[in-house]
Amino acid sequence: MPEYSTTAELTWSRRHPANELQDLLMATEDVEDFFQRLIEMAVDTIGGDVSAGVTVARDGHPATVASSDEHAAQLDEVQYDHLQGPCLTAMRADKVVLIEDMATDERFTQYRPRALALGCITPCRCR
Repeated sequence: MPEYSTTAELTWSRRHPANELQDLLMATEDVEDFFQRLIEMAVDTIGGDVSAGVTVARDGHPATVASSDEHAAQLDEVQYDHLQGPCLTAMRADKVVLIEDMATDERFTQYRPRALALGCITPCRCR
């Protein structure tokens, strides 16, 4: 039977993503604070020019509980205004919605012009 170093196990466990999430959950006051900090961690981890948000259904209505920046929040609001868009479709269908090129994608006819005006071009992925 192999011998394991207790120190090595502790070092590994501190870096494990599940433990980081547990620490984050324990350090937050409420669910919205947790999602906000989670989004910030995710965007920092991904890096680059990324905007992200978390949309949930509250009393049957979509609501943004966390956004990485104002751009993500604005795009969510456009979806809510028109009751269509990639994130709402992902929520309703319980599937990933990917838009490779917002300028040529024709699925969201009311959302697309506003999203383009806000600078959303490619890619857009909602889950």
